[in-house]
This record gives sequence, structure tokens and C-alpha cells, in this order.
Amino acid sequence: MLRGWRIGSLAGIAIEINSSWLIIFGIFLASLGSGHFPQHFPQAPAWQHWAAALAATLLLFFSVLIHEISHSLVARTYGLGVSRITLFIFGGVAQSEGEPKTALSELWVAIIGPLTSVGVSGISYGLGWLTEQAAAAQISAGVFQFNGMLNLWLAGFNMVPAFPLDGGRVLRACIWYLTDDLLNSTRIATIFGKAFGYLLMGLGLFTLLFTHNIFGLYTLGLGWLLTVVATNAFQSVRLQVMLQGVTAGHLMRPARALVDPTWPVQYVVDNYFAPYRLTSLPVVHGRQVVGILHLDSVRSVDPGNWPHLPVHQIMEPLDPEADLISADTDAVEALQLMMREQKDYLLVTDAEGLAGTLSEADLAAATQQL
Repeated sequence: MLRGWRIGSLAGIAIEINSSWLIIFGIFLASLGSGHFPQHFPQAPAWQHWAAALAATLLLFFSVLIHEISHSLVARTYGLGVSRITLFIFGGVAQSEGEPKTALSELWVAIIGPLTSVGVSGISYGLGWLTEQAAAAQISAGVFQFNGMLNLWLAGFNMVPAFPLDGGRVLRACIWYLTDDLLNSTRIATIFGKAFGYLLMGLGLFTLLFTHNIFGLYTLGLGWLLTVVATNAFQSVRLQVMLQGVTAGHLMRPARALVDPTWPVQYVVDNYFAPYRLTSLPVVHGRQVVGILHLDSVRSVDPGNWPHLPVHQIMEPLDPEADLISADTDAVEALQLMMREQKDYLLVTDAEGLAGTLSEADLAAATQQL
């Protein structure tokens, strides 16, 4: 899941901007300031062209944010938690916890986004008309009209029946309602999503090769992203469906390998990571878990320092809210926690303390046996 810089929150939902957002922000700003507004308003001075370009670009991303917030607020009414919204190069994405419980809730969560974009478009066109009537600078009206057009495009594009776009989720909701089969509905909607992704990739490649337009690269990247997200979304739904009724205690691995925070990293590598091909280990002081040592953290350190470097200096301190679950926790809930906190490894506890560990690989492997 994409993460970014937190710029604030709304209704308890964190708003983030991914670094890739700056790329499309710059492309839009340059394109509008040097092309669109000079072409449509040649009588305006250059500074107005660039001021209008900046305003239009900010309005576009504000519109994308409103689109995602509408999804999030409706999702909450159906009991789905939304932790954050991230704006990135291809638009915006809301991080929700799990899937809707019913086909109708899926339908409403999906369709509210395009409906909101249509509403924003209407408001933008209305503001453009009022600005014209007030005899203000015509380029100001052009900013609102441009935003109205973009929001109509945003609504139309999102209603393409290609999962995970909103239209693809509407398609899934309709099939789900008729068949009462979430997994098969997701599989069908994913096929449409991947096909549309390949179509966009082909269009982007054609645009790059034959028109030499930089937006061909954007289209190519968007198509690739859709195919990847569609595939991952299907696998996520498959996991959640197949893990219904299974607990973390059923799937955990016994926590036999425990690391003392004072041990040298070299000792842990030689006696635990290398022989058993582990990727993470609990760090325990006495009977209390104090952190997790990840193999990636070890690899980030010069091996020459391993013999003298104590584990506690590179371990990840324990976060009880994000790292610990009880043995009777539903496996689906554990998966959702991993997705929300971007974890691939959890510690499982019972009445006696640390009982075992659970990883994404354990959850995936379990579905092969169910």
C-alpha cells in the first residue's frame, strides 16, 4: 500500500501525499501554464496563465480528495474502517479495512465517488457561470470550467466496469447480488479490470511511439497499475473468503526462537537467520517481548559491525497495537491488521504470554490447504 507525507486529517481519516504526486502536479502545472490557458486566453498576461494553471491543478487534486472522502464516509456507515487517503501520481486511494459485508453496501460505497465527482463538476460549472456574469477576469471562469470538465472525465473514467475502478466494483456488486458469491464476482470483475489495464498499456505505448506525447507514459503506467492492483485485490479477497472462521492460533508457528536484546547480531545471524531461513524474530527480555528483529534491518548494517552490534540497537521496538494479536483473533482480522499497518509479521499471544508468530506467508500457505 502506498504511503506518503501526512498533511492533515478529516473526520479522523489521515490525508497523505505520496512523493509521486509531485510528478503529476508538475506535469499538469506545466501543461496548463504553457499550453491550455495561453491557447484559450491569449489576451491574458503570462502571470495569469500560470496563476490559473496553479489554481486548476490544486482544484483537480482537491476534487480527487473529495471523491475519495465520499467513498470513505459511506464505507464508515456500513461498518468499514478507513484509516487514510493517499494522493499519488495516478489519483487517490483510500485504505479501507476489509471488504463490504453485502452486495448493496459495496454498490453504494462504489457509486458514491462518481456521483460526488458529477456534483463537484456541476458546482464548478456553476461557479464558472457566476464568475462570467460578474464580469470578472474570463480566465478565472476558465479555471472553474476546466475543473468541471475534469470532474466529468473523472466520473466517467471511474465508471468503466473494470475492477478495482468504481465501475468494476459496481459490476462486482451486481454479480455478487445475483449469485451470492463474493469470490467468483471478484474474479469476473478482475478479468475486466486486467483487460482494461492491458488496453490502456497498449494505448499508452502507441501514444509514446507514434505521437511522442508524454501523457502516453502516464497512460502506460496507469494501465500497468490497474493490472497489478486488480490481481492483488483478487488475492486479498480470496484470502479473506477462505480464512473465514479460522483463528490466528490455528495458523501460527510456535515461537521457539527467541532473541535476547543484548546478543550480538552476528550470533543471531549464525544461529537463527541462516540455519532456519527466518525473516523476523521476537526479541524478549526476561519474559517480556520488547521488539522484533527483521532480517532487512540486519542487512542494512555493515556485516563488519555484526560481531559487536547488540540486537536492541537495530530491532523494531514493540508496538502492542500493531504487532500483537491474541490466539483467538480471527485470521481475517489479522490479515486486515497487516494491511492497515503494513506489517508482514505478527506476534501471537495467549494467557501464558507469547505463543507463536504469524506471517503473510503463513496466511497464504493456509489457503492452499483449506
